[in-house]
Amino acid sequence: LFFLLRLLSSFSYLPEFSFFPSLATLSFEFFLLIFYLQLRVFKLCKNTIDSVVKIHCIAVFIVFLLQAGSLLKPLIFTNRFDANFFHPNVLGILFCAILIYFHENKEKHKLYYLLSIILLLFSFSKTGYIIYCAYLLIKFFSSKKHLCFILFAYFFFSWNNQNTLSKFRNQIGQAIQIKTEIYQATFKGIGQQPLGHGTGLYAYKVQQYLSNSFQKLFPNPNHHSLYRAHNLVLEYSFESGLLMMLLLFYSIFYLSSFPSNPIKSCLIFLTLASLFSMHLNYPESQIFFVFLLSYLESERENYL
Repeated sequence: LFFLLRLLSSFSYLPEFSFFPSLATLSFEFFLLIFYLQLRVFKLCKNTIDSVVKIHCIAVFIVFLLQAGSLLKPLIFTNRFDANFFHPNVLGILFCAILIYFHENKEKHKLYYLLSIILLLFSFSKTGYIIYCAYLLIKFFSSKKHLCFILFAYFFFSWNNQNTLSKFRNQIGQAIQIKTEIYQATFKGIGQQPLGHGTGLYAYKVQQYLSNSFQKLFPNPNHHSLYRAHNLVLEYSFESGLLMMLLLFYSIFYLSSFPSNPIKSCLIFLTLASLFSMHLNYPESQIFFVFLLSYLESERENYL
């Protein structure tokens, strides 16, 4: 149903362009759908999920070590704009989800937990830090050892660079300003076109709804993250209409209907984080999300 709505909304404003801008987005989403259906046929087991998560931790950590050694990219320790992956939140939120997976898992994976903590810290993801700290405070309020992460993160910033902590604070204020402006523009656009502006056209269309103060403050259109909604529900609703908004909100409630387990906790975290970030706009996070979702669906099918 999600893919059909995306397909239907891709032809709405085609005459305005000399090419088909929705083609790349639709192609990826189609293959993502095929990937999901294949996983449902294979019926993944819990051991497979564990193995994939562990291999992912090791693989990303190897890339991190190469970059930390300046073999691929220098200045890794300067600030989040020199972080080791192309967008801090993709790395930070993904490893927040993996940390939650390890927390909820009965089996202890200390090595992989440690690797995930290191990758989260060096992602320089504001959203990742804040959400993980909130999770620790809620889940382990009486356990002081888990709160050590918060103190360690603070001293890490202080040691890392004397200006990094102040930069981090300033970036939080700037991020709130950016998101407030973008959310207002997105709501305005949804009100103007309740059936959607076209699949994959958010960055093209939202600019006409942004205020003049935003355009003056951030005049560079090549900085693409400024022209993303930083909210998955709002961005897809802007592109595919109010029906998509209803479907996505239903999907959030649908996830909560599964029995409690580490994979459900991981998926709910990824979903909630997508309401404040753009990590689920990227293929890496979408593939990981679909991978975990297929397991939950298969488990429910076996139970029924």
